[in-house]
Amino acid sequence: MSQDNSTNIGNRVSALLTTILQPHQYNGTPPPPYQSVSPSSQIPRYSGDINEPGDDDRIIIDENPSINESALLSDSEQAVSISLTSTYKMVSNAESQELLCMASLVTSDYIPDNAKDTGSHADIVLILDVSSSMAGDKINLLKESLNFIVSELSPKDRLCLVTFNTYAKRITPLLLVNEDNKRKFYQAIRDLRANRGTNIGNGLKLGLDVLTQRTTKNPITGMILLSDGMDNKEQSYENLYERAREADFGYGSDHDARKLHNIAVKTEGTFTYIYEFEQIKQCFAGCLGGLVSISCCDVKLYLQVPETIQNVKISEVLSKYDNTINDNMLSAQISIHNLYAGEKKDLLFIVKILPTETNDDSETIELKVIDADVSYFDIHRGSRINHLESPSSLKILHTISEIDPSDNPINSRVIQQKYRHLTSKAILEASNFAEQGNFTRAQLIINNLKQEIMLHRSEAPEFYDALIEDLSMIARQQSNAHVYQSGGRAHSLQQTSSHQFQRSWTSRTTSEAAYQTHVAQRYSSRSAAFGN
Repeated sequence: MSQDNSTNIGNRVSALLTTILQPHQYNGTPPPPYQSVSPSSQIPRYSGDINEPGDDDRIIIDENPSINESALLSDSEQAVSISLTSTYKMVSNAESQELLCMASLVTSDYIPDNAKDTGSHADIVLILDVSSSMAGDKINLLKESLNFIVSELSPKDRLCLVTFNTYAKRITPLLLVNEDNKRKFYQAIRDLRANRGTNIGNGLKLGLDVLTQRTTKNPITGMILLSDGMDNKEQSYENLYERAREADFGYGSDHDARKLHNIAVKTEGTFTYIYEFEQIKQCFAGCLGGLVSISCCDVKLYLQVPETIQNVKISEVLSKYDNTINDNMLSAQISIHNLYAGEKKDLLFIVKILPTETNDDSETIELKVIDADVSYFDIHRGSRINHLESPSSLKILHTISEIDPSDNPINSRVIQQKYRHLTSKAILEASNFAEQGNFTRAQLIINNLKQEIMLHRSEAPEFYDALIEDLSMIARQQSNAHVYQSGGRAHSLQQTSSHQFQRSWTSRTTSEAAYQTHVAQRYSSRSAAFGN
């Protein structure tokens, strides 16, 4: 962004774009051990799309790691648990029924005391806008936030700083964040200066080079991009999309908020809109808290209709996580790249239950409609868990008798998650009309859902009030072209993503706070005191 545009700060979007990339896994066989190299004597600086992976510090890998591919944890020790429930416990056998069901994944909030020594070490690339619009308080707040990140990382984590204005620069290689290198990071951060224009594409290309050209890898890879505005150079990011899919990350900016949000959705990245730049440290801290608390990755949820059941089909999975349903509609798989300690995912799906012939008009049978299991890579144990010791099953009562509603109460938790899903869907649909300038239709979509949610508010006031708060905020930001283009677009897409993936780095709104894990909250709290 050029200097003459920098005064109109209120109309610019600050976007923190975070992603946790597909983890590097050892597949039961550890990579060859590497010797630790001495910290680099100096931090190279250069301009252009060039990366020199030979400058990176090699990671230190235990020559005798404990890897057990067939490990099976007990209920008291497993990192992930699963439960199944449905809207109703009783379904009529008189005609075909569609039943909304929910699989809830919950991770243990346990993090080993020695996690910094044995846990989920990360390779993190920070891609930072240092164009002229970042001058003054912005660059100072950015430096303070970067210092916090450096102070919190462990000696086995690696960090790379990439900056961009008109050009892209790799300020540091991927260096282990040990005491010697921390001093180098702090010096590099002090030396940051804001000038020239903005070319986000060059920064992204260089950041991708750093990650894709690594000769050694930590188990977790993270990329964070921060930009406060638009490219000075009109360009398409289409040529980056395939590389982004390879690296599995999402990013965003004001100028390309929709385009970049779509990448984030496809790759489970997180697009965070910083509407006040003072929030930058809190957002960075929450993101870091997520990275250091990853407990498992490459999570696969398997849904299966039991072989003995002939009248049940899985018809739809209501999730933006990668999912597939087999052609025979008897099984489905939902894939989640990673889960944090103390995190919960409520995943909705629909089963179709066909009527079956019975000889007794009053017959009621117990029907097991779904079996569920989970596989994942346990970061702290360094092993692949192929099955839970106690998988979950969903059973209902299938009856030909008339069902008394008082005997078949609706499951309020499933309905809550239904409206969480509908909120995300409505915000995105309204945004599509706002993009076309049809703000009246956008308002109608949002307000209709608000009215519907109000009918359920008494069942869970705190939960539904959070959805109503979000919808009201989005309605204001999609009321006209000025507010929508000034930040409404980015805010709408952020809230869509937050509700879709049930994840947030911050606690700025009630819904964001509900998705933020305890570890992310602790890091955000520590960041508030840092530097004071």
